[in-house]
Amino acid sequence: MPFLIGSSFVRIFAYVASMVALMGLLLLWHGQKMSQSMSILMFAGMGSFMACGFIVVFQLLPALPQLRLWQTLPVSPTQLATVMIGMVILPLIALGALVSGVMWLALGTSAALTCLNSYTFILAPASFCVFFAVWRGAGITTYVLLLVTLFGFQQVQLRLQMFLHLLELPINLAGPIAVASVLLAFLLTRRVLLN
Repeated sequence: MPFLIGSSFVRIFAYVASMVALMGLLLLWHGQKMSQSMSILMFAGMGSFMACGFIVVFQLLPALPQLRLWQTLPVSPTQLATVMIGMVILPLIALGALVSGVMWLALGTSAALTCLNSYTFILAPASFCVFFAVWRGAGITTYVLLLVTLFGFQQVQLRLQMFLHLLELPINLAGPIAVASVLLAFLLTRRVLLN
């Protein structure tokens, strides 16, 4: 299991980091059509959303056929649920830290906090995507549930921002939502693996 997390983490992190770097270069080359704060907000939101979708499609879904084999190994359901959720959220955490650090060096603290906030909130739908994928297996139903989860959480974020009259969710709200979602998804994934 450590080999699985280590090898897949490095590979998917490299893919997604290069994708986000390319997004930044394209934004720089294309020019700034809106205010800097709005550009940073759009870059952070789209970068985290695209990274999450890429990780779910190219890392989680290809691992599902091996799930039945992994369940026959002498590994507890708790460890397997940890590995499945870790396969998705660890690259997102590392990428969020990397992008936030680069933004802090390039544009300052507010840009770094915007990126950190966006990558923190995306952990919530990412963890629920793991639960739905483990629960339903590979198939059309799973793909629909994954799309509904990703876009549904984006709508939840937008509605919370509108309700609170904020341009972005504060980290003291996005953090607890992400932690609660990851813990709930872990417990649900573990329960599915037990049955």
